[in-house]
Amino acid sequence: MKRLHDKKHEIIITDNRSGYVKNGESKGIGTKLASIFVRQLNGTLELLEQQGAAYKIVFEEIEHT
Repeated sequence: MKRLHDKKHEIIITDNRSGYVKNGESKGIGTKLASIFVRQLNGTLELLEQQGAAYKIVFEEIEHT
């Protein structure tokens, strides 16, 4: 995880397994969990091109009161 500009943060999640299906939509538990996590953060999810599965999540800092 690293801090970007304007109170934004970035998380890269990867694995070294078989990865994702290029010409289809992954239905694995990891993809589902990443999607739920991103939705909770009001962030964005980007699939990265590399060996195995890799996702980049960007979200704004959440202020606690």
